Amino acid sequence: MPSQQLNTDCNILEYLKYLEDYIDTLETLPADMQRSFTLLKQLDANAQDELDKVAELSRRLAQNISELSPENRIDQLRKISDDLCMTWKFAEERVSIAMSAYESVDMHIRRLDDDLKKLEDTLMTGPSKTHETTDDVIQEEKNSRKRAVKNDEKAKKRAVNGDLKQIQTVEDMPIDPNEPLYCYCNNVSYGEMVACDNE
Repeated sequence: MPSQQLNTDCNILEYLKYLEDYIDTLETLPADMQRSFTLLKQLDANAQDELDKVAELSRRLAQNISELSPENRIDQLRKISDDLCMTWKFAEERVSIAMSAYESVDMHIRRLDDDLKKLEDTLMTGPSKTHETTDDVIQEEKNSRKRAVKNDEKAKKRAVNGDLKQIQTVEDMPIDPNEPLYCYCNNVSYGEMVACDNE
């Protein structure tokens, strides 16, 4: 019994250390997101300024095109082209920052999902499963065999009578993918759910 207590205490300490590390990594996430969104806002404003310049230069060029020499027209078109290129660079940088922010959040979500899965697996195979006695396991195996033999005999009788094709059990019925799932077992509820129907 003392070794089980020691093992449980070690597991708790591991979980607490992991939780502390995870919270430390999450503490920087809001600041990183704030910085990313501030940069996105600034780049958006810069791109809009460049587009406003392009619109103004284009308007002036269209109004004065007949009065401008060919060299001046080319200069004006180059300015417009340069401003459009600058706008494009701002847009590319915005996409890069947005993707970086998305990947950062996605990395934290994937890590949390993986860790939750590991924790669920640990809980499912943890103390509740290890306290089963050998007699309980043997008895359950015998009961399982008896049920299998009875079901097999019933199936043979139905097959002989030709009724097997008409019978469809609840387990054979396809589950509606839109059916809501309940509790930790992720099964559908068959009626009013008071406790877990997973047996």
